[in-house]
Amino acid sequence: MMAWRRPHFDETNSESVSWVYRTIGHLARNIVPLLGRTHWSGGENIPQSGPAIVVSNHIGNFDPIVLGQYLIWHGRWPRFLGKSDIWKIPGLGWVARKCGQIPVYRNTVRAGESLIHAEEALAEGSSSPSTRRAPSRPIPTVGP
Repeated sequence: MMAWRRPHFDETNSESVSWVYRTIGHLARNIVPLLGRTHWSGGENIPQSGPAIVVSNHIGNFDPIVLGQYLIWHGRWPRFLGKSDIWKIPGLGWVARKCGQIPVYRNTVRAGESLIHAEEALAEGSSSPSTRRAPSRPIPTVGP
């Protein structure tokens, strides 16, 4: 399937979400192909309903957008776990809340709250991708 000619997500995704999230989906459908080429495979492995956890590593801020687009066009509206600082950015925080995303309060006593909210999302049957930012320095390896 060519990236520019993706079907409308209404043809591939029947999950109910907010109008804000649907708008973000439309924007991704039209903007991502302008910024890069995508080749998707493995969509048959994504369950069409019920709880699901998708784990990926990302090296930039664009990676979760492409992962989200991939999941939306394979029938799921993801609930991402994201750094809590995103919720402090005017506009972006509002979008994150309206789209049901889950803040992660790193290195605080509230850090465990994100897991409680992720568990609730899974109980509702949502898909919760967990993206881990790749370290900016090499990870030391331990050898014999």
